[in-house]
Amino acid sequence: MIGNVWRKWDLHFHTQTSYDYKNKGVSDQDIIDTLVANNVEVVAITDHHVMDVERIVNLQELGKGKVTILPGIEFRAELGGSDSIHFIGIFSEKSDIEDIWIKLQSSCGITKKDIQDKGGDQYIHCDLKETCHLIHSLGGLVTVHAGGKANTIENITNTLPYKMALKTDLVLNHI
Repeated sequence: MIGNVWRKWDLHFHTQTSYDYKNKGVSDQDIIDTLVANNVEVVAITDHHVMDVERIVNLQELGKGKVTILPGIEFRAELGGSDSIHFIGIFSEKSDIEDIWIKLQSSCGITKKDIQDKGGDQYIHCDLKETCHLIHSLGGLVTVHAGGKANTIENITNTLPYKMALKTDLVLNHI
């Protein structure tokens, strides 16, 4: 065969660990079975403000030879105002997930106690620039979206000069 082979990847995937996951009864095996049935070859587990090491390792074991499971995490940035900016750190499937999770928790203030003390996950914000630098130093990649799941950085309105400056700053200086 000559040419490219298209593969299905999902680099923004939540599990039951995310505070806003709707169906907590879904099993890890259900997740793997659904990914395989839909020909998804690579998925990044990007739960909100948490890396569930045990779940990610279990998913990697269940998916071995069928789907590659990348460890990841989704953060909410302090920037964006009403257009909330979320960003995702994605790491190699060969990463030391436990070490990465320990470093992210201590640097970003996202322990269970931090989240409880701030009134819940929806009130957690991580410094975009510092967290992106940390993700990169740990060997990860960063992606950004604004607000809802279908949004991108381009959905931050350009009608105000500071919003355009924010987008330029995000792209040039943070990620």
